[in-house]
Amino acid sequence: LQKRLKFQSTYRQYFIDHNLAAIIFPTTRLPARAIGDDTTVEFMGARAPTSTTYNHNLAPATIVGDPGLSVPVGLTSSGLPVAMELDGPIGEDKALLSIGLAWNDIFPSSTPPLPI
Repeated sequence: LQKRLKFQSTYRQYFIDHNLAAIIFPTTRLPARAIGDDTTVEFMGARAPTSTTYNHNLAPATIVGDPGLSVPVGLTSSGLPVAMELDGPIGEDKALLSIGLAWNDIFPSSTPPLPI
């Protein structure tokens, strides 16, 4: 519990120190995998469990209880989705949703994702 409280405090202070409404980063460390090719994945030259590899970037906000929102940004060359994660400060869920709505206004979901 003490480690979690310390992590929450550090995370909260990061938003304050840098005057941030949100941080943005890749939702996952790798693009989506095809169904059936998803028990392990190649990551940094070795096979790794899919769940821990894909959930890695989401763990900090999950641990501290920050609001998070994943938004689509495109497709891989094989047509699989890629997304970015927006995380906001603790208790700023509505502000983060507003940012997500603004994102959707700029990149409407009715527009096919751009290939990356």
